[in-house]
Amino acid sequence: MNNTNSLGLGRANGMTLVELIMSITILVILVTLAVPGMTEIVQNNRSATQIHDLQTSLNYARSEAVKRNTSMSLCHTHDGEKCHLGDNWKPGLIIFEDQNLNGKIDEDDTILRLYRGLSGGNKLKFSANKIVYSSDGLATTGTFTLCDARGATHAKGLIIGVGGLSHLAVDDDSNGIPEDHEDNDLECK
Repeated sequence: MNNTNSLGLGRANGMTLVELIMSITILVILVTLAVPGMTEIVQNNRSATQIHDLQTSLNYARSEAVKRNTSMSLCHTHDGEKCHLGDNWKPGLIIFEDQNLNGKIDEDDTILRLYRGLSGGNKLKFSANKIVYSSDGLATTGTFTLCDARGATHAKGLIIGVGGLSHLAVDDDSNGIPEDHEDNDLECK
């Protein structure tokens, strides 16, 4: 059979309007199903990256304290120049050589690193205003709590022990929420 029309042209290889609408409908359904799963993947990856970056910062401060044989402090900052009070570490943190151990950046202190704040609406809290690493690597104990919009069941914790080493908080009591350094559930407020 000859596949030509009355003008002698071959049949066009394309889609009809109905086929196009059906294809778009299927695509919209697939995207609608995939987006919630992708959102959770993005949130999980963002939190994992942020807690890893924080742990890297703590390890850096501890190693510099030992290497330089002096005290290093970490504090949270809003402006990148001075330490601020409170437990909100989201805007950023500063690592500095703290000659007099006052937890403030004085004229004779040297700023080693500045870390900008968190992205994605995540919140970061610590159980103290500052962390001090002594020249032997010992540190202020406490727990960082990283939260996103999903709440405590998806929170990540980073515990700093008296020896200055940090480790991720785990859910020891199997209730779905990791515990802090005092065995209390992490809280996202």
